[in-house]
Amino acid sequence: MTRLLAWLALAAFTCVTSNSALAVIVASDHFTAEGGGIGFAAADDWGNLSNGVSTTEVASPAFRALDPPIDAVGLSSGSVYVSFDFASNQAVNWGGLAFFEGIDGGDETLFVGMPNGRQNFGIDLKGGQGVLDSGVPIDGQMHRIVMQIEFGASNDTYRMWVDNLNQSLPNNEITLDGFVVDDAWQSVRVASDTGAGTFVTVDNLVIADSAASAGLTSATNASLTINRSTGEISLASSSSLSNVVGYTLRSGVGAFDQAAWTTIDGRDATDATPAGDGSVDNDDWDVLSPADSSTVLSESTVDTTPGDGLTLTSSALSLGNAWQPSPYEDVFATLLIDNNGTITPMGVNVSYTGSEIIAGDLDADGDIDLDDWSSFKAGQGTVSNAMTTLEAYRLGDMDGNRVHNLDDFDLFAEAFDTANGAGSFAAAVSGVPEPSSIALLGICAGLVLGIRRRSAIIASMVAVTLTLIGLSSSAQAVIYASDDFEADGSGTGWAIGDIWETRDAGGFLSTYANGGGNTFSSRNFATPIDAQNSLTYIRFDYRQEEGNGDNWGGFAFFEGLDASADESYFAGANPGGTNNYGFDVKGSGGLLDSLISFNAQNHTVIGSIDQTGADTIYKIWIDNFDVNSPNNTVTVAGQNAIDAPWQSLRFSGGGAHEIADNLLITDGAEESLIFDAPLLETLNLLVNKATGEVTIENNTGGSVNLSAYSISSASGSLDTGATVGDFNADGSVDLADYTVWRDNLGGDSSVLNGNGSGSSIVTRTDYNIWKANFGGVDTGGEGWDSLADRDTPVAGFPQSAGDGTGWETGDGASLFELEEYRLIGESTMSTTPISLGAAYAGGVDGPNDLSFSYRSGGEILYGSIRYTTTVPTLSTANVPEPSTLALLVLAGATLLIAKRSA
Repeated sequence: MTRLLAWLALAAFTCVTSNSALAVIVASDHFTAEGGGIGFAAADDWGNLSNGVSTTEVASPAFRALDPPIDAVGLSSGSVYVSFDFASNQAVNWGGLAFFEGIDGGDETLFVGMPNGRQNFGIDLKGGQGVLDSGVPIDGQMHRIVMQIEFGASNDTYRMWVDNLNQSLPNNEITLDGFVVDDAWQSVRVASDTGAGTFVTVDNLVIADSAASAGLTSATNASLTINRSTGEISLASSSSLSNVVGYTLRSGVGAFDQAAWTTIDGRDATDATPAGDGSVDNDDWDVLSPADSSTVLSESTVDTTPGDGLTLTSSALSLGNAWQPSPYEDVFATLLIDNNGTITPMGVNVSYTGSEIIAGDLDADGDIDLDDWSSFKAGQGTVSNAMTTLEAYRLGDMDGNRVHNLDDFDLFAEAFDTANGAGSFAAAVSGVPEPSSIALLGICAGLVLGIRRRSAIIASMVAVTLTLIGLSSSAQAVIYASDDFEADGSGTGWAIGDIWETRDAGGFLSTYANGGGNTFSSRNFATPIDAQNSLTYIRFDYRQEEGNGDNWGGFAFFEGLDASADESYFAGANPGGTNNYGFDVKGSGGLLDSLISFNAQNHTVIGSIDQTGADTIYKIWIDNFDVNSPNNTVTVAGQNAIDAPWQSLRFSGGGAHEIADNLLITDGAEESLIFDAPLLETLNLLVNKATGEVTIENNTGGSVNLSAYSISSASGSLDTGATVGDFNADGSVDLADYTVWRDNLGGDSSVLNGNGSGSSIVTRTDYNIWKANFGGVDTGGEGWDSLADRDTPVAGFPQSAGDGTGWETGDGASLFELEEYRLIGESTMSTTPISLGAAYAGGVDGPNDLSFSYRSGGEILYGSIRYTTTVPTLSTANVPEPSTLALLVLAGATLLIAKRSA
């Protein structure tokens, strides 16, 4: 296969040079000698040539100046094309060609090859526009890459071809608003990361103003047809196409079933090894695909006789029922055509026949029914990155991210409802809020049920209630600034006319609000906040939706306007490379680490700065509302840690899609504003670390409809109720369970009966769990008490046995995740708490790392979490104080009056 791809690359470059007279080649290089090529500064060397190629194995990076500079925008054709042969060591993280506006550096405006951390060849579009993915995986072999930028009056179109010279059918393309390339290129660089044993190779570079000069040719009449019902794949051509010597079919989602593939190998030459029947071609074909690959089907003949190969006609050539039906239709097909000894790879049109498979039809049988519901539940705790996109989809990964969570349930439930008639999902909504002393507020909340929670009405309720609580609780309490990010100019305490630049439409502050990239926004305070000689609290909700521990994000406080000077405090995630939530207290203070790992869930972050004494004391709380028990504390000698008022606040991050909500900055006169104020928008999860009991609390003031919830723990601190380590489910952890582990190491973890680590495969971690729990027995009645399986159902929360009408658990409950759903209808939760049993197993000193999300009214919400080490009583845990109650009623009444007057 290596020889074949190299042959293709050489043939492609021959094609380029033979057509070069048709237009202008601006620059080119065969890399046969330093200082060679055209369009480059003669006295300038790459400095990394070896055996006729440019390779970072010799030196990285390697720059070369263009002479004259290339004004890509100004080319008369309106397009610039770049083509080259490219290979990379598979261990490399990134590598390829980059174009710069300066000599040996400056502004980089284009990168082609292997973008950082990507599995496929692509173009880094720069300017925060992301990556154009070719869909062709990087495999260590030589490939021919062609890219085009077509410059328009107001936008640019980027196209990419990989091992495909069909001009009309690029592997991928995208149109971007505005010019990303706006100045001349003065230099080109070949570079890759510098890890040991990693390198990339570039050869046969051409920069031109026409498709022909880059080696692209006109389309063929060939086509590939896929039958959605049967999965049959067939090749044909409307006019006779001879000399076809190979083909490659690719599917990024893993749509192929090799066992059902009917290859040409076996229908080829009768004297081949192994012998074929000669029914399709008289050449010797060989399968090139990796064994059992679901992402590529490829075969070719290496017969070098010019003009040989099979002939495609209008009669379909079947390749078998090798396509697995699903909503994913991403097959890309390429033919290899022998033109008198020149091999040309050509993309061909792919079409699908028959009825489309709708999203949610997990088994692709034409409907969304209880069979699909069973498959969805089986995916909970099983879906992982080790699966292909299609494998994960068939287990309920509806959004294609190889994670099975409530977002997927939301999509599946909507698809189920749509497929089975409008209203089927909501038909079983039941339950009426119980009469209570907060009836007026319940009515107010009821007005907005069914409306997305981030409505202006709810936001107003939060703001009015917090203001009233602050005013009544203490005349000395001061709210310096607050914001729920519901509108561009929302919140209090901000400079007039100043708004957040990255507030998104959902009512959050987001670093991705402007279409992606690491964007940030700042806002000036109306009155500078002076934290000197005082106690100051900062509270906000925060999450990172992607990325890992290398990312950071949060709020930074500045002594200058517009975040321009002297950052003196940073609150958020991973401020110092700890992978935890924490505060960077700047100066000599260092890092205040919460010791709580961050993840993609919503968390409430609270920090305090106390400069009332001789020293400065910093404290931090993460999902912790006990004012006397912060997660961590650090003392900085002297009061000069913060020595000037804050004039501005900035929200930014390290590119992990950072989101913030419900910001409050206040003094220490009324700590209930920070620690005890009711959260009107979401449910709360009360975790008693002394007993392990986990309770869902509804302090919103009204009833809340529920159709699913999920509780997760990054450290595996949950208790499923099963005997952990009891892999054969016989009630005890013994040597028989070790045998189960040993015999299934590396296999499907379903054999562990949900008593392992939660991974989709059996690993060493499962052995460690068995060892730690050896000798344990099932005592019954402990652990998670799910809504679906308890002896006495909760009123209004019916149980069902697989038909979706009541509550059912996912099949993969583990130490890391507990999840259950109601597919048809919703249950109504009143203000009465619902205990889920002793679902927390971390103990008093265990981690505060739980995450809680739920589905209500067709939306996924993130609930708050409160930890305690004492058993709460109903009278104090669930009934508002009289003064607070009166204010809540007043807040609700105020909103009703305002609405009536509008």
